[in-house]
Amino acid sequence: MTPNADHEKIILCGIFRRKGGNGIYTKIYDELDLLAKELLQKQVQETDDEKLVIAGIINSSEWQLITTKKIIWGTHGVIKSINFEELIDALVDLPKLMKDNVRLVDNTELVVITKDGQRTILKLEAGKSFSGIWNIIKFIGLRNRRAEQKSS
Repeated sequence: MTPNADHEKIILCGIFRRKGGNGIYTKIYDELDLLAKELLQKQVQETDDEKLVIAGIINSSEWQLITTKKIIWGTHGVIKSINFEELIDALVDLPKLMKDNVRLVDNTELVVITKDGQRTILKLEAGKSFSGIWNIIKFIGLRNRRAEQKSS
């Protein structure tokens, strides 16, 4: 059972704060400045059923948003999303980091895995906000796997 949107937002914000935190461009949505909120509201409307939780804005054509139902990102006018129900895991490509000589704390690529096995690379801000988002997606994936085990 999925919690209601307000409760889900509290849970996700708590994970983000405990496991990471605000970065320069990536913040809890409610802590964004008005201009950033207006930019995102042109892309996604908050409703009673779907709350805006975490947002990362590099510029007006590159952004990410976690709502209480999905991950949404825009890159140069192309908007994509993954519904939470599809999430199964998130990981960092450690062999690629080692090959490219990138420290984990400087990593900007998170590999999101869906139930159908598809892997999508999300470009995120490095640092503590990366860790917060990674842990949110890991939490949702674990919740989905547990729900699937119960239904089997």
